[in-house]
Amino acid sequence: MNKDEYLNQVNEQLKHTDKATREEILDDFRQHFLNGEAQGKSDAEIIASLGDPSQFEGLESFASAPQKQSAGLTQSNVIVDAAFASVMVRPSSDNRHHVRLIKDGQAMESSYQLEKTETENELRVKIHTHERLFRIHDRDLDLEVDVAEGCETLRLTSASGDIDVQDLTLGVLSIATASGDQQIRKVRTRAIKLHSASGDIDVSDVDGELSIETASGDATIEKHTDGSLEFHSASGDLRYAGLAREVALHTASGDGELTLRALRQLKIDTVSGDFEVDFDKTFTGAQVRFSAMSGELKYNLLGQRGKLDGKGSRMTLGDGSIQIQLNSISGDFSLKN
Repeated sequence: MNKDEYLNQVNEQLKHTDKATREEILDDFRQHFLNGEAQGKSDAEIIASLGDPSQFEGLESFASAPQKQSAGLTQSNVIVDAAFASVMVRPSSDNRHHVRLIKDGQAMESSYQLEKTETENELRVKIHTHERLFRIHDRDLDLEVDVAEGCETLRLTSASGDIDVQDLTLGVLSIATASGDQQIRKVRTRAIKLHSASGDIDVSDVDGELSIETASGDATIEKHTDGSLEFHSASGDLRYAGLAREVALHTASGDGELTLRALRQLKIDTVSGDFEVDFDKTFTGAQVRFSAMSGELKYNLLGQRGKLDGKGSRMTLGDGSIQIQLNSISGDFSLKN
């Protein structure tokens, strides 16, 4: 069986579905053939990966993914499971939530792959493929989400897709990716929670409590204007410049460069990571506790220079207003202003 014969049989099996869905599915199959041909695959190999046309036998209706809607509502909670697609989130221009699937550059508000479920308080969005249908992971898929004012919670997940969030005001923002990168710009919240396996995290001009967990992905944070910072990492590095009052960092081998402007309390626990901490000229003093097996602490604060070993060292500088606790096995620390 060649490509044309196969597509004709698929078209015949889909004859009871609506025209728009049928054409979208056939277009997905055609694109899969193009991708396979570009990789040097034969028609037979591509057909084997798509499955026999009889997979659609008996389907009386396949008219897009489930769509349960409550018209006119602006839900306070938005939850997006993008599977492997990238996600771009922006504020809504008409104060209603909107979701569009972008497939190879074409915007679709309705698709057999786009599942939207609405209740009075919640909008759930999911990249969906019918359990009886093939899954194509090499399509260029993106989600565009417009979020209305009054959104309390926004939760976004994607495996390999990137996530880009800008210009929002909401209660809590939560993002989780595996290999996809995360970019957050100009977001006003009470709390931001970010999780990544290997994807990098880039945050700028945000406020609120900031919590980040990463395995090997690096995190860069600038213009954090208020709140606290908690960071957990295996090997991912951290670069931070902001006004967090309380900072707690936990790494295995990840390094850190910190520029702190409004600090009250700093705690760093690391195995082998090295950290450089820079305070501004308004620094008036700190109580420092340092513990390490082989790591060392160097400081240049308030005109005083020195070095501490890690055997339960303590010191008070100036008025001692900032609490600093540094713990490591072999990691080194540097403090300066």
